[in-house]
Amino acid sequence: MLCAPLLGVLGCDAWLTKPPLTNTVEVIATRRNGDPVPGVALLLYTGQRPMAYATTGSDGTYRFEGVPQGFYGVFATPAEPYELKERTFGGPATDFVDGLVVANNTLSPVRFTFLKRGPGTVLARVVLDTVVTDASGLATFLEVPFGAYGVAITRPLLYRSYRSLDDSLYAFRDGLFIEADSKDSVRFALPRCSGQVRFRAIDQLGTPVVGAKAVLYTSTEVVANAVTAANGSGVILAPCLTPLGTIIIPPAGYTVPDGRGSQFFDGFSIASGGAIDFTFVLRKAP
Repeated sequence: MLCAPLLGVLGCDAWLTKPPLTNTVEVIATRRNGDPVPGVALLLYTGQRPMAYATTGSDGTYRFEGVPQGFYGVFATPAEPYELKERTFGGPATDFVDGLVVANNTLSPVRFTFLKRGPGTVLARVVLDTVVTDASGLATFLEVPFGAYGVAITRPLLYRSYRSLDDSLYAFRDGLFIEADSKDSVRFALPRCSGQVRFRAIDQLGTPVVGAKAVLYTSTEVVANAVTAANGSGVILAPCLTPLGTIIIPPAGYTVPDGRGSQFFDGFSIASGGAIDFTFVLRKAP
């Protein structure tokens, strides 16, 4: 009542303290699969000053109501059996979110993600040329303990196509986070080696021979075979960077001289994407 005669009504308004504008800070705590995480201890702070304490409910959420406009952060501490990812797997801290601007109802929910201690499952599927080979193309690891894992497979011979046998022998998938009831999967798509063995069968007059069978082999196994077409030629898809040999089996009515360079060729290998050519000269029976 005293300020009106001195300053007038406008001056009085300047002396009055306007109530601060407030907003709501919503916190959501979940697992990776979206399940809520209850019992997470929360601290709302501004600068180095604590503003409020709370705990997430059974739905994994809590709402800090009536928060004055300003800059804030939220610190979260999960209860057992939940765990921060970085404590087991390393990486940047995920237990706080700061730089929150509380103003004009524009603040999005603050989200935290936690892991749950316990065993999980890993499925590993091996696909060759985009087709699952057979039932053994799928492997399942059950009751995998909580922790960080990787899966390694040994490439089949026909699917080793890098610079050397050693650096293409294995394929890996790392960075699997196993927690309670988790079901993670990894997929290996292995490109088949594109090296080729091209062969041609002719008789002693140079005429193409149809139905001659070329067999491709290593020191321990037969890899593949193919039969010459009407032009006397055929192609076999070959494993790369592997010592190979090929032998010809003449069709009925033909023979082939025994020995290296006539009946068979060996001691060769093919780089990825490469090709090698052989010509077999057969003798047509009179």
